[in-house]
Amino acid sequence: MMDYSIRTLTFEDIDLYRSMDTGIEDDYVARIFERLTGGRSEMYGLFTDDRLISTAGYTVFAGRYAMLGRLRSDRRYRGRSFATTLMSHVKEEALAQPHIHWVGGNTEEQNTPARKVLANIGLNQQATLQIAAADDVSELANGHTPWQEITEGDRKRSWLRETFLEAGGVFPYECYYPFPATDALFSHENLNTWRFYENATGTRYMLTKIDTKDRSYLHVVYPWNDYDDQPGLWETIASAHVQSEQQLQEPLQVWLDIQEADALPDDHPFELRSRWTLYGQRKA
Repeated sequence: MMDYSIRTLTFEDIDLYRSMDTGIEDDYVARIFERLTGGRSEMYGLFTDDRLISTAGYTVFAGRYAMLGRLRSDRRYRGRSFATTLMSHVKEEALAQPHIHWVGGNTEEQNTPARKVLANIGLNQQATLQIAAADDVSELANGHTPWQEITEGDRKRSWLRETFLEAGGVFPYECYYPFPATDALFSHENLNTWRFYENATGTRYMLTKIDTKDRSYLHVVYPWNDYDDQPGLWETIASAHVQSEQQLQEPLQVWLDIQEADALPDDHPFELRSRWTLYGQRKA
């Protein structure tokens, strides 16, 4: 391998970033480079002969999770393990922070090079979820009574403990960002902001939260796969969708993270987007 050096990037390195031949048109990383080099995020660059040839970084969520990403490589230098070398460095930098207890990466299932890098730096596959998004789910409602909203914090925590903490599950914390469930994800502020709903028999619940990525979403978390067997579920989602759009005064897409597309009702309105695979490692 050629001689190389690695250092933290700042916003002043934007021109070096743009000079890389990544083959990516309209790269979102370039658009938000300033945000990715400060605050909760860190970016690193691998250089050879003073030329930036690979970048990667991480963003901290809930004060203790470091999600790796922003892996970019100059096409003229690919195939020489630079990306793996840099991502390994970024992983170790994240784990060296005393407040970080988990580090990982979430990538599209078909992105074989990125999955190989994550596996090569010692991260284990933890979950695969498919994104389903729809502009309107009201056609799935068939006249059942919507579920009752939960307002008691203890009841909210009881459901989260049963379905995620005790089950050792992966919680969809934000759109594109699921994490192994710990109490850190379920802060008092989050439980007050997220809206919880429970069916009449007290056997099922769901929660909704508003998230903004490329656009705004009503992110729905439902911990089961029986979407077609629970009276009132779709009525509840449709009602929450309308209320959220009225609150924000803008259109929202409904976002679900599902394990299998077959779990959705026949003739559903969802656009089935990529399946994403989560890799991770807890700090020893």
